[in-house]
Amino acid sequence: MVTETPERVRVPDDAASPLDRPDGVPVSSRSRLGALILWLVAAAGLALFVTVGSIPYQPSLGSGRTLSVPDVWRRFGQDLPPLGHGTLLRAAVYGTLVLVLAAALIGLWLALTAVNPAAPEPSEGPRGE
Repeated sequence: MVTETPERVRVPDDAASPLDRPDGVPVSSRSRLGALILWLVAAAGLALFVTVGSIPYQPSLGSGRTLSVPDVWRRFGQDLPPLGHGTLLRAAVYGTLVLVLAAALIGLWLALTAVNPAAPEPSEGPRGE
């Protein structure tokens, strides 16, 4: 069996950076910093809500009270149906919860850093003149 060594791909020095827009115009570091700050504030707000937030809870009409978000999830984990191994089922539920929260934060980051390649240059007029 003959094995060949793979050829190295040489990237030119003037290759586009991953921070460049598809048309080659660099994304300003100021807009990237603004997106990062907004994302950090949103992530901190979500983390704060999940750890110390509270939501209204009405087990029956007329008796309204609030429960903390961790308490709601704890009660949900305790009330799962007795299918299979309870600890594994709770681990799967809580693992899925963590994945959903992570996916929401990733989706928010992607939305904040999305680039419109058809957007006119800042120096151009409204009609691209």
